[in-house]
Amino acid sequence: QAKNTKNILIARDKSEYIAHISHLLLNKEKAEVIGKNARKFILDNYNWYKSGDDLQGILSLNKDFD
Repeated sequence: QAKNTKNILIARDKSEYIAHISHLLLNKEKAEVIGKNARKFILDNYNWYKSGDDLQGILSLNKDFD
């Protein structure tokens, strides 16, 4: 699962969103770390094979309702 401030930045409102962006603009190293962690998270958790397997599982469940 994605973790706030490790591989994603979650804002509850507009002011938090602005604060996150401002912090990243002032702290390039932190922006780079979060960006690399986010990319790794996506590559580790989402790909065409996993998506295909998930879709196949959903379709096979739906098949039982026919």
